[in-house]
Amino acid sequence: MSFLPVICSGTDLPDAVRQALVGLDIPFLELPLSQLLTENTKNPLILITCLTASADFDFWRAWKVARPEGWLLGIVPEQLEEQAITWLDAGWLDDFLLGPHPARATLKKALIQGAINVKNREPQPVLDTGPVVPRVVQDVYHRMKNNLQVISSLLSLQVRRTQELTTLNVLRETQNRVLTMALAHEKLYRSPQVEKLNLADYAQDLSQHLFHNYGLGLSAIQLHYDCEPLLLGVDAAISCGLILNELISNAIKYAFPATFVSPSCEIWIHIHAQDAGVFELSVVDNGVGLPSQVDPLSPDSLGLRLVNSLSRQLGGQIFVDEQAGTAFRLLLPYVEASH
Repeated sequence: MSFLPVICSGTDLPDAVRQALVGLDIPFLELPLSQLLTENTKNPLILITCLTASADFDFWRAWKVARPEGWLLGIVPEQLEEQAITWLDAGWLDDFLLGPHPARATLKKALIQGAINVKNREPQPVLDTGPVVPRVVQDVYHRMKNNLQVISSLLSLQVRRTQELTTLNVLRETQNRVLTMALAHEKLYRSPQVEKLNLADYAQDLSQHLFHNYGLGLSAIQLHYDCEPLLLGVDAAISCGLILNELISNAIKYAFPATFVSPSCEIWIHIHAQDAGVFELSVVDNGVGLPSQVDPLSPDSLGLRLVNSLSRQLGGQIFVDEQAGTAFRLLLPYVEASH
């Protein structure tokens, strides 16, 4: 993962955070508050700040209004945890860690997510010149994204307090599903078009998020894309996102166990339009294959049941090939989202 070149702190940075940044080899610059709205910080950035009192947000609220493309990470004492959740809901804060001594791994994960979000906030090329999204529609998307991120943050807080492995996995899987929907609404909020999503762009950002969330940003697993830019309506795109979340997560978690020996560990994502109003959505890996007791078309696991259910809702068909690893191929109706 390549981090943004500058991570700014507008207040005195706790030594634990500073040492963690140095240990993670993340470049950062500490600036006084007076410089945070000047030209030398106008590029997209991640900003870390300590929030020790409600009054701190008199300044940061203004900063967020002036710098919507920036990403604000707060280091918050435990007694302000509930207040921090309120700030998340209001959109004044993008994420927070309980401080002043957040764990290095937790800080790294937060900064990776921040880098992904900043990338998503940069202007993206569009496929056509459809009508501009009305402001009221943008506001709805923004509120939905914020609400979903609050739910994700609540799940994250519970993850940090959970020791039982099964419960921990359930919470993380649920958080990934919530973030899948939040990412869609984030892209809709930033899009100049009405109720359309570029599925290829959505799939790439979603898969990168999952790799980083599972700590695989620098792992031996290689992620490949062969994706044609297709515009889908909101409901179909989010359903496809949830399908991708389950299939990519399963490949990450199960395709390459420690006992698996191969020259390379690879996952491919394919998205292509076919003839007769159909497109193919595929997730393919060269791993160990599915366990013999797993029937992918009539599964017991919640994730694969969700894949089958969403595919049926979209009017699609699932094909599974287990000759070399595992390949899930879905043929789905494709009607390009209207302008």
